[in-house]
Amino acid sequence: MLEISILNNKLKCEDATKHIIAGIDEAGRGPVIGPMVIAYLEIGEENIKKLVRIGARDSKEITPSKRRVIFRHIIGMRARVIVAKIPPKIIDEWVINKKSLNALEAYVISRILHEYPTCAEIIYIDAPSNVNSYTRYLKTFGVNKRLVIETKADKKWPIVAAASIVAKVIRDEEIDKIKRQIGIDIGSGYPSDPKTRKNLSLIIKRYPELVRKSWKTLKNIDRD
Repeated sequence: MLEISILNNKLKCEDATKHIIAGIDEAGRGPVIGPMVIAYLEIGEENIKKLVRIGARDSKEITPSKRRVIFRHIIGMRARVIVAKIPPKIIDEWVINKKSLNALEAYVISRILHEYPTCAEIIYIDAPSNVNSYTRYLKTFGVNKRLVIETKADKKWPIVAAASIVAKVIRDEEIDKIKRQIGIDIGSGYPSDPKTRKNLSLIIKRYPELVRKSWKTLKNIDRD
């Protein structure tokens, strides 16, 4: 089941002294184990400098401990933070039915915006691939806000970088939760991770709901 939840709802539309903007990014497109996470962050434009000051940038360029520190700052800000956790079963359904992972991302973003109406005048989104097709997906799902959609937007816009940090921290927490629940070190969940590869056959047999069975990379990993 798709899970959408609010982590921070301190921002009110009337509170901002400047324009309200939002950023969206994801974490966990590539793993074979665990969920993908999409994060939505909405703040008053006057707080962009604060994001820069606390060190918000592309989450891949920051250590896990630093990401957690920045995450706590973001949760403490006058902001709205919403996250969606997409489990392997839903990912498989979209990929197998050839709707594509990009279409799924656009659908989840539309769900966030429809279920939690935004105050943002403009939304910056990190596009996973072709910007034009991704924009069409969003419009197909009824997203009619003013959008700035770019590849590597997390490297250019602090609001998107901050959203990428939120998504990455939540994704890491989900992986840690899985490890505690099943008592197996699955590593990061990415096919390139030796721990993931070592334990994947066992995870498929015992906990198939944790695995993205539609992944082509799965065919290259020995299940025996």
